[in-house]
Amino acid sequence: MSEYVAERVIQKNGGSNQISLPMHWIRAHSLRPGDKVKVVYNGVLKVLPITQTPLELEPEPLDIEVKDEYVFFKLGDNNKRLRTSKITKYVHDIGFDETLNKLKRMLEKHYSIESIEASHEQLQKILNKVCSEQETNTHGRNSIEGDKKR
Repeated sequence: MSEYVAERVIQKNGGSNQISLPMHWIRAHSLRPGDKVKVVYNGVLKVLPITQTPLELEPEPLDIEVKDEYVFFKLGDNNKRLRTSKITKYVHDIGFDETLNKLKRMLEKHYSIESIEASHEQLQKILNKVCSEQETNTHGRNSIEGDKKR
């Protein structure tokens, strides 16, 4: 099974502390509220399902959408956004492929590597779309500004 990394916030619940378990892990083990898990700890905390065998799940790709001046990334309840102008600046400064790699590294802070890789083609299409829209807007503005100067 692949390794995933997820940050969690410790929350106070009465006299106990608690963290939520990642939904992807819950689904992979077919767990439901009320099911028991085994907690093993000695410097590292492990949470093990007691009865279920893990299922191999395909990584869930990101839902990516360009709207107005932002690119929105969504997976489950985890939503992030990035300005299209920032993306086009990266493309201009470091090139398309390096921007794609930089975007993936930025997204790794919020999503699993497998989900990002499952979204690779979609990320390329979005990057092309953002760049072509920016180019169209820039050329359109330049021609209007050129007309004003004449």
